[in-house]
Amino acid sequence: MNLSHQQVQEHIAIVHEGAPGWERSEAILLAEGNQIVPFLLEPIEIELSKSEGVLVISYKKLLRLASLLATFEDSRSLWPLLQLARRNHLNYKLFRQVLEAVTKRASSEDIQVLLELLARARPHWTKTALLMELQPIEIVWIATAVVQLVERDPKLELRAAIPLLKPHAFLPLEYIGFHKRLKAALKEESLPIPVVAPQTTKDLPIPRQEPESEK
Repeated sequence: MNLSHQQVQEHIAIVHEGAPGWERSEAILLAEGNQIVPFLLEPIEIELSKSEGVLVISYKKLLRLASLLATFEDSRSLWPLLQLARRNHLNYKLFRQVLEAVTKRASSEDIQVLLELLARARPHWTKTALLMELQPIEIVWIATAVVQLVERDPKLELRAAIPLLKPHAFLPLEYIGFHKRLKAALKEESLPIPVVAPQTTKDLPIPRQEPESEK
């Protein structure tokens, strides 16, 4: 990273406040690439933590940071962007933009974040009530993205999504179809054959020995 941590924070503060020259600071931050994502996440997460229990809050300042954050299409931004859009009753454009990019890229880190979002979608009991962290429409968006990813590229690590997409009385009815599609796409015969050749003969299958009567 070309900028010092202090310089990054100063440019983020300028963008956040919309101070004169914020567009220039935004361009400088963009040039730094994904390395500044953690710095952008920090002020957004701090503001979100202040608003627990509040349904409608003005985030006009944070929207500049959120838009900049979404530009990097980093999977780490999915949960904060989802919370930001929901609490301010905004459309979900930024969240869905990043979700689509993450699903197309599908690195190991991206898949891990998608699985974590699916886990958040599962209803779970607290001491007093059943807790749902996501709204039905949000759950459907995330589940649809995961199923489409599996159907396009059935990676072995995506098998972890099978129990997470199991239908439940408090989950959208679409989960019934999602679960069936997921299991069908992840059948053993549909998994890609590894392209790396065995390193030793120990990795090769043992030849079948013919009985004496067959010789």
